[in-house]
Amino acid sequence: MPKNVLRALAAAVALAPALASAQHALVDAEGVQAAMRAKPKAVVVDARTPIEYDQAHIPGAINLPPDRLPLDASRLLPKSKSTPLVFYCRGPG
Repeated sequence: MPKNVLRALAAAVALAPALASAQHALVDAEGVQAAMRAKPKAVVVDARTPIEYDQAHIPGAINLPPDRLPLDASRLLPKSKSTPLVFYCRGPG
């Protein structure tokens, strides 16, 4: 994936080993690329609005805006707590 696409989409990215875990780290686009190479089974979650997702998104990412998280997380996210999750959004604010 081109670095400029990841830079545009991954202004704020949290890596978490499980949705319920308190462990996370903010990383830049290069950090996302490295994490995805190291953990190819990671699930990429686009936390932007559906309109933003439709305009452009990382291939294979699922769209799960924060307001839909309580309703759709159990259906869209992996059941295994060992599956890494990569969340990205438009950025702070």
